[in-house]
Amino acid sequence: FFGQQARDRADYGRFDIEIIAEINHAPRLSTSAVLAEARRLAAAGADRIDVGCDPGDVWTGVGDCVRLLVDEGFAVSIDSFEPREVAAAVR
Repeated sequence: FFGQQARDRADYGRFDIEIIAEINHAPRLSTSAVLAEARRLAAAGADRIDVGCDPGDVWTGVGDCVRLLVDEGFAVSIDSFEPREVAAAVR
């Protein structure tokens, strides 16, 4: 990493992390663009796709977007403080 040689880390110990990658401003993207970005992020190592909403607006399509990603096999979280968006996302 960072231009240094790889070293054996056998004595480093166990670790358990989850890499979360956010799709910022997802409501501004088409469904196909969200899916393509989720695939790109997963291929780059993301374990969970975080669907980023736009502050101040209510995205009526968030539930459909989350269901699409889940149906495609992604682990999904939602980045919103808007209760209506969160409720739609977890249905």
